[in-house]
Amino acid sequence: MNILLTNDDGIFGLGLAALYRALSRLGKVWVVAPAVEQSGVSQALTFRTPILVKDVFVNGKRWGWGVEGTPADCVKTGINVICPEKPDMVVSGINWGQNCGTNILYSGTLGAAFEGAIYHIPSFAVSIHDDPLPQFDRAAGIACRLIEQIFAKIQNEKGELDACGNPIPQVFNINISRDAVKQEEPEIEVCPMDTTPYATRMTGHCDTFGRSYYWLVPNPRERRPECSTDMNGLGAGKVTVTPLRLDMTYLERLEKVRSWNLNAKGFLTAGESEENSGENAHIPHLNMRTIKGQ
Repeated sequence: MNILLTNDDGIFGLGLAALYRALSRLGKVWVVAPAVEQSGVSQALTFRTPILVKDVFVNGKRWGWGVEGTPADCVKTGINVICPEKPDMVVSGINWGQNCGTNILYSGTLGAAFEGAIYHIPSFAVSIHDDPLPQFDRAAGIACRLIEQIFAKIQNEKGELDACGNPIPQVFNINISRDAVKQEEPEIEVCPMDTTPYATRMTGHCDTFGRSYYWLVPNPRERRPECSTDMNGLGAGKVTVTPLRLDMTYLERLEKVRSWNLNAKGFLTAGESEENSGENAHIPHLNMRTIKGQ
């Protein structure tokens, strides 16, 4: 089995090394990870500058490839350049800090897993609860055991197709609590992501030159839902497993929106109703910009 391993904490992340050791018993592991930390970049791609790839050696032996790009860049590079054949699975982690709830939308760890899913490769994102010194090796052991079981199950499933006739991607988000790694048999909870928003705010400051700058300050959730969620499971000291989907279409709402009979009859082109003069003179319009090729 060929396994493409990445993360968003960087090529020398401790969680990456721990997961490499655990996954090596399942097959050949190819490490392709960001040269520097890329937290919070989601599934961003680099396409206006070259993607530099560097060989990384530790104690004279190849450790992997460091990519000057995002986690999604790493997956593309691993699949298209590094791995001799299409990997059997993509694993991203172990991220230092949980990736659950709405954080899934921002996470570089999840971004790498979704990138693997685009190639129809079973993909796993693994994260551990915030802790001053996480027990990465125990977390890696837990994650590897779950990945092994999930992979075996989906290999035996009849391949389902989506509405476009493509194989439905398999993405699994695994979060390991700080209490679970201390237990001989931690409880596993299969649950949905928590959609309750964080009460995020921004604090303003001034630097020594008098310029304004701001920090995002994460706050607790606005409320704690009573149902089973990944955040509730993590708070209860469990290991959570959440199957995710690549297709973001709200399928159950398609027919209702179709019934609205939306149309564009009688629309106005911007600028037709008002001249770009007077109070609107500052608004850019076509005649104000240079047209490419002219």
